[in-house]
Amino acid sequence: MRKSERKRWSEVRKKILERDKDCIICKIINKNKIHKPRGLSTHHLIPETFEEFRFDEKNLITLCTFHHKGKYSAHQNPFWFVNFIKKYYSGLYECIMTNLQKEDIK
Repeated sequence: MRKSERKRWSEVRKKILERDKDCIICKIINKNKIHKPRGLSTHHLIPETFEEFRFDEKNLITLCTFHHKGKYSAHQNPFWFVNFIKKYYSGLYECIMTNLQKEDIK
């Protein structure tokens, strides 16, 4: 990320963390249980290498460390992750697919 984008990224990241408040996967799996994740991070649904989506809030979600980098995570098990999004966040899934088709970045 370019130096000029770091401040913008910091602001967008903070906004996403405030919006979601917790890992979107843990919210579904743990429902009524108290969850204290080790750390929260933001995850790009459409990779950040596609600059047009890098700061798009609809392309960002909050994940805990386990669901961002662990066994059942967006990075280690993308098939599981995509199916989870499709099942529990169908509107978000449709938005992603629409953007992918629009930009022809399949």
